[in-house]
Amino acid sequence: GLAGFPLGTQGDVLSLMSGGFDSTIASYLTMKRGLKTHFIFFNLGGLAHEIGVKQVALYLWSKFGSSHRVKFISVPFDDVLTEIFASTHETYMGVTLKRLMLLASEKIANEMEIDALVTGESVAQVSSQTLRNLALIDQVTNKLILRPLATMNKPEIMKMAKDIGTKDFAENMPEYCGVISKNPITHGSYKRMEREAKRFDYTVLDKAVENAVTINVDDILDDVTSNTAIEVV
Repeated sequence: GLAGFPLGTQGDVLSLMSGGFDSTIASYLTMKRGLKTHFIFFNLGGLAHEIGVKQVALYLWSKFGSSHRVKFISVPFDDVLTEIFASTHETYMGVTLKRLMLLASEKIANEMEIDALVTGESVAQVSSQTLRNLALIDQVTNKLILRPLATMNKPEIMKMAKDIGTKDFAENMPEYCGVISKNPITHGSYKRMEREAKRFDYTVLDKAVENAVTINVDDILDDVTSNTAIEVV
């Protein structure tokens, strides 16, 4: 074990991976604690982003978790994003996106018989991560949500990324959650959130979950090399 428990002795978790600093360090910390950490990725940015996230997941697994085979699940989220733009007030878009990611993760975790989800959220780092907004996000699921970075600041997270070797991956990873942060609410209202949530068409989310692609993490290399044509803009 990595100074925690031996891997796999504390059960399985599903980690929401964007490939940036926070989600990779959160995943490393759950692996360190002995939790068998599977990865779920919500694709908002096309093939190049997906390959980048797969590479960092493969790195984490091969360096710190290769004794146990885990899954990498990719969920196409572009239609969900389109529906958010169509149905949700701009101030609640960021919180809504995070809620829908948890909702989709919960459905997949249920199929995998996993009790807990992991996110890289850190209190007040961005607008959707204030205490109130995290509470609004958590309302959407009955799963246990682990946030290993809750009280860490960015320099601490970046130092850890440098120490374990994920810094270069994270620096080159695009940030897509920011695309919908226009006048985001920092202290959302429960009643307003309920109203916004009712306007969303959840069949779009169900379809995204149905179209999710699951591969074993050790198949990532073959999968990435078979998708070599990447358009760089």
